[in-house]
Amino acid sequence: MVNLETEEVNTLLRVDGGPEQNGWLHHANWSPDGSQIVFEKDGPTVNQDALKQGIWIMDVVTGDTRLLSEKERAPLWSSTGEHIFVTSPTSIDQLDAATGNPIASYPVRPEEGDYLVGFYLTRSADDRSFAVEVGPRNEQGVYTATNNHIYVLNTESGDTHFFDTMLGFNATWSPNGDVLAFVAILESDNSKGLYLANADGTCITQVLDAPVAIPAWSHDGNRIAFTYQGRVHLLDVVEVVGERALQDRLVCQ
Repeated sequence: MVNLETEEVNTLLRVDGGPEQNGWLHHANWSPDGSQIVFEKDGPTVNQDALKQGIWIMDVVTGDTRLLSEKERAPLWSSTGEHIFVTSPTSIDQLDAATGNPIASYPVRPEEGDYLVGFYLTRSADDRSFAVEVGPRNEQGVYTATNNHIYVLNTESGDTHFFDTMLGFNATWSPNGDVLAFVAILESDNSKGLYLANADGTCITQVLDAPVAIPAWSHDGNRIAFTYQGRVHLLDVVEVVGERALQDRLVCQ
């Protein structure tokens, strides 16, 4: 955890022994009130005292941890803090944040190919729209992180969109839930960059032609942060696409 005012860095939890001994921790996500962090513990557990594989919740003040689920992956808090969204091989699932009990399950069904749900999940601010990476099933019948595509699902309308024309990664929703930012590789010429698209898959627009990673919107929706060559950069969205092209959603040029 980094304090942005003091730049103090605190280690909240550590897995000793490395990935080969006791696995690793990832997909940390703050609760809306900032009091808890949900995260995924992955990999083996050789040491009996180490956390077992699964979805865990940590109290930021006390450091206490509790196991929420042993099956799902890529945890994400709901906007109210009452639920945790996770991925399973063929669906996006909704769990009760207090008990881990299942609330709902939303099947992910790309129209073409034998794809399984991946490890990177993002939601819109109203908890209705989700974007998740999906990858092809390998010879062992499990998800592989190569050749990922982005799959968009609206749980209220049932609308879906599969970005099948490009390899897609690290999708993130704009604050108003209308526009998606993501890293993609066009299969036609293998070019990699930062793209924007409407939630329905229209108006796919390249805004950066560079191998960037991990984009994230500012709270006002005016800027996108991303990593490039080991540093964090900021992109002014309006400056790139134009104010007229970005009202509530992208206007196709």
